[in-house]
Amino acid sequence: MAMESDCPAYLWREVVNITTYSTNSSPTHSNGGLSLKHVYNGKALKFNHLRVFGSLAYVNVSKSRRNKLEAKSIKCMMVGMTIDLKHIDVLTQRKKGVD
Repeated sequence: MAMESDCPAYLWREVVNITTYSTNSSPTHSNGGLSLKHVYNGKALKFNHLRVFGSLAYVNVSKSRRNKLEAKSIKCMMVGMTIDLKHIDVLTQRKKGVD
């Protein structure tokens, strides 16, 4: 997954987090076709929130951080997400770090 997305070495922690999340969300034969999260919570899982690691993402720049002639969004690479899925971690081209 990280090799195909040309991921820098310092982002492998995010790769492990997403892989663990995906594994725990996947159905297994030993659980009768249910995922570990489904067995633990008792609720069926939805997968519409998942995104491809390293995919293209655009982040909105608020009006207070740009002027009239600057772009309204920044081109980024999706590198992770939080457990509660409130936000997605992205890698920008302007600085080396996860926002």
